[in-house]
Order: sequence, then C-alpha cells, then structure tokens
Amino acid sequence: MTTIINFCILYFLNLVLDFPLQSFLKDWKVSDTKLGNYALYVHCMIWSLGIFIAVCFLGLYSWWKLPMLFIGHWGMDYWKCRGLYKTNLFLNKFSKKIPLISDWKALMIDQSFHTIQVILCLL
Repeated sequence: MTTIINFCILYFLNLVLDFPLQSFLKDWKVSDTKLGNYALYVHCMIWSLGIFIAVCFLGLYSWWKLPMLFIGHWGMDYWKCRGLYKTNLFLNKFSKKIPLISDWKALMIDQSFHTIQVILCLL
C-alpha cells in the first residue's frame, strides 16, 4: 500500500512540475538557441530536483536517482521540444513515405517515459 501512495505522490508531482509550473518556459525551450538550451536545462532541473526532493522525503534516497531523473528528462524533452520525432533522417534517405509521429503521440511517449522514471524512483 505504501508503494502505491508513494507512486501517487511522485506521479502527482510529475504532473505539477512538468506542466503548470513550467508553462512560462514552453516557448523558449523549443528554440534551438542558447536561450532555448538554458530554458530546457532550467525546466529539467526544476522537475528533477522537485521529484528528487520528494524521493528523499519519502525515504527512498539513492545517489543515482538525481542523474537518472535529470539526464532522462533532458534527453526526452530535447527529442520532443526540438521536434526530432517529426523526422527520421536515416530512414528518410531511403523513403519519403515514412509516417511521422504526431504531436499528441510524442507527448504521450514523453509522459510515459517520465512515468517510468517515477517508477524507477520507487526502487
């Protein structure tokens, strides 16, 4: 039962830290500029530290969780924010008919990945 409660707490924080508290960074973090890269870094650090602090308060501290949260979040958001899901350069050299992932599917992949990160924090 405790694991379910801990998951609910961390998942709730994922939603709060990834959406409402980050909306002001949305337009900046999608640009491939120094400001965009910094905004993406700030977004990922706020989310990672927020989740990690909760993990520590729940008594689930392990040193590897903070880098896992930050690097994983940064990689996934870089893929999503820079629109890398919209093209596959390797495959498109051979065929222009490859269907692209929609924005909605990219968001669902992004959130599924972050949920997996939350689950890993329960270990």
